[in-house]
Amino acid sequence: MAKRIVVFFVAAVIGLWVQGSVMHTIAPSPSALVPDLILILVVYIGLHYKKLLGLFSAFFLGICLDFASGQYVGPCASGMVLAFYSVVTISEKVFAERILALFILTITASFMKSLMYLFMLFIYVKGDYFTLEVLTHIGLEALFTAIFAPFVIMGLRASDNQPPVSSISSSYRG
Repeated sequence: MAKRIVVFFVAAVIGLWVQGSVMHTIAPSPSALVPDLILILVVYIGLHYKKLLGLFSAFFLGICLDFASGQYVGPCASGMVLAFYSVVTISEKVFAERILALFILTITASFMKSLMYLFMLFIYVKGDYFTLEVLTHIGLEALFTAIFAPFVIMGLRASDNQPPVSSISSSYRG
């Protein structure tokens, strides 16, 4: 159990660092698309750790993103919790080991997280956040994140010594 916590903590720190610093440094513009590595970690947690530990992990990762952004506390945390819940709900009904299933699952989780983020931002600051430009950016970011997700999840699975998820609805719960 302690090894899993260390693996998740290291993955979260690396994800925050790469997502927040490295990717934006090499990106051509500040608004360039980067994969949401923390969301991919939440998808992995949702696939393998569906209990209360997974929910708290998703919330903790979202709060870390909120604190790293330096703006509002809550939008990323609520988005990650909603993404976690959507992964758990969908993965109980779908075989999620295949790359295409991970791709679709990650796109769905990314849309859920982004829409919750926009909704929470709308609560904090009234404005027109649901424009075509914003929705296009959300869609492209979801697609970009979903392309990276299977590879990152395979790496996390190998570092966590997890067997491939053969049947999500089985009794295996980490």
